[in-house]
Amino acid sequence: MAEDFTDEFIDEEEGGSRRPFWILAGLLSFLLVATIACILIYALSGRNGQQDQLVAEIVLTNEAIATANALVTQTVAAQQTEAARPTDPPTATPTPPPATPTTPPTPAPTETPVVQPPEDEDENGDENGLEDEADETVLQPTPIFPGAGVATATPVPGTTALPDTGLELWMIPLAVLGLLLVLLAARRLRTAG
Repeated sequence: MAEDFTDEFIDEEEGGSRRPFWILAGLLSFLLVATIACILIYALSGRNGQQDQLVAEIVLTNEAIATANALVTQTVAAQQTEAARPTDPPTATPTPPPATPTTPPTPAPTETPVVQPPEDEDENGDENGLEDEADETVLQPTPIFPGAGVATATPVPGTTALPDTGLELWMIPLAVLGLLLVLLAARRLRTAG
């Protein structure tokens, strides 16, 4: 009976198949390269044409405002010159005699009817079946500084850039590369242990 059992062991692959790992690693590598390529295309594309057009529009707007301000200044100067021009001396104008004051007649007093609501009481002694709502007032705190603690971006005049929030452009591929390295390190630690 001992002859039926042999000491031969079947060597199985430890760690299983590596094919899904290499597919996933290749896909992430392709994603990294594609991301870097898209960022380079975006950074080197013709955004300068849009920027130049925006600058030209701003310059034209500023020129229109300066022209309007010059016209307003000329108008104000003309009005001040006209107001400073001497006029004929005033002449005496006849004044009408003062009128005698009269009081208007007072209307006679009339009686005004007063309507009082009915006073119905229920078994609790409350009027109209309602509880006394004056005792149940809820006090709400009044904020000392409204909007305190709320951060808002303050636009800087003359800039067209977006505010510095989130990730910078160069940080995105770096984050992808870091995640890829974490994935590779986790795979190595799993197969080594």
